[in-house]
Formats: sequence, C-alpha cells, structure tokens
Amino acid sequence: MALPFLSDLADILNLEEFAVAANYSRVGGGGDATINGVFDKRMNKEGAIAGMAVGLAFTFIYIVLNVFVDKTGTYTMFGIKATGIGTVGMLLHFVVAYFVSRATAAPPQDIQDMVENIRIPRGAAPSTHAH
Repeated sequence: MALPFLSDLADILNLEEFAVAANYSRVGGGGDATINGVFDKRMNKEGAIAGMAVGLAFTFIYIVLNVFVDKTGTYTMFGIKATGIGTVGMLLHFVVAYFVSRATAAPPQDIQDMVENIRIPRGAAPSTHAH
C-alpha cells in the first residue's frame, strides 16, 4: 500500500533528506543536551529542554520549507542546503540552552558534584591545582 504523499521517488528522497538533517542536528536524540550536561555544571533541565525545542523546531521548519514547500530545493538561508541546516539547529540549541540555564535556578549541588565527578577518570588522583 503506497502512501498518498509518497507518490514518486523524489518524495522518498525528500523524506530521507529530512531524516539526515534531523539526525545531524542531534536535537531529537538529546545529544547536545548530553554534551551540555557533561561540560557545563550550571546546565539545568529548563535550559536543556528549551535548547532542544528551539533547535528541533528551527531544523524542522527549515526542512519543511526547503523540501516540502519549495519542491525545487532552491530555498536556502545563507546558502545552507536542507541537509546542512542541522548544524545551525545544533548551534541554536547550545545558545538557547546556555542563556536559559543562566536565567533559571541552578541544578542542585549534588547534581553539580556528579557532573564534576564524571570528568575524573576512575583510578585517577584528584587534581591538586585550581582551574
């Protein structure tokens, strides 16, 4: 049974292009939130959620405009094609997550301590100098 919106090979390739760009953005999988959580002790759930929402929404809207609305694929922002826009969505995620996490309450101290301990390899002596 063929789906009505997948009428030809071009539509299938457009869906594949969407999947690739969404995967590169890593917003849906939370990859950027994980990176933020490990390298930024001040990152909190509000910042991570806001960053994922903005990054995913930007990427999704851009791809829909480029792939599904403008079937010619000529719509670009700063010359970036739909397959590369996930990188911009990822950068938006980082920026929004950073500022939202600074504007809201810090995570509990035990969470911040856990993030600090993640950075120290097992069996390694703690650092004796200040950062």
